[in-house]
Amino acid sequence: MKQALRLVLILLTLSFFFACKEKTTSSNDDPPATPSLEDVQIEAPENAPDEVQTYVDLANGYMGLGYGFGSYTSGESDYDNGVWTWSYTNGQLTLYVTAEDNGDGTVTWKWIWDGTDSYGQVYDQWVFLNGTYDKEGKNGHWSMYYTNSVQAVIAAEWSTTAGGVKNLEVNYYEEDGTEILRYVVVSNPDNSGSFSYFYEYEGSMILALQATWNAAGAGSYTTYDTDGTVVSTVTWQ
Repeated sequence: MKQALRLVLILLTLSFFFACKEKTTSSNDDPPATPSLEDVQIEAPENAPDEVQTYVDLANGYMGLGYGFGSYTSGESDYDNGVWTWSYTNGQLTLYVTAEDNGDGTVTWKWIWDGTDSYGQVYDQWVFLNGTYDKEGKNGHWSMYYTNSVQAVIAAEWSTTAGGVKNLEVNYYEEDGTEILRYVVVSNPDNSGSFSYFYEYEGSMILALQATWNAAGAGSYTTYDTDGTVVSTVTWQ
């Protein structure tokens, strides 16, 4: 978790820094549009208890990390053999964002760091974040990685069925690949939905909280202890 927080802090710092730098791009080819976060965010009912609102907001917030590259794709881009590249340099660190059209209605995005940051950390074409989304942004997945590693620290996957049901899952991992947290959110076209929160305990993922709500926004949530026994159930109207 500390590694994840460090990555987010670095991300926010660099977002401000690079936003002020001149874009080194030029191309006559139109790159794919970055997907909209609004297409995949799932909202809990306004009258849901704070515990439910907080967890669902966290899932949406972490989902948003996978869209951070979008602020770097507003200018022109270099195009080569099906790949668009945006590049920004600050001091000894260069940030690249690439987009590759896979020819099947999906686009693969990568956020790559190369050089040395202001903390003295060295990166060698490190893929900080990558993901594949359909062009409508309604289905896809992304992963954010530990520093100079190919092990994901956060990963997210989302889908939208033909019937309009939205599914979102966010996972956290230790550096050895052990999953430690999981958020699962479902939203139906009639605004009913559900949320589940899991955490790792003695080698297994344990359901800690589960909430469901109907189309009118009324619902309930139940918490569980480590052996699956119900601790409490709360309802709301």
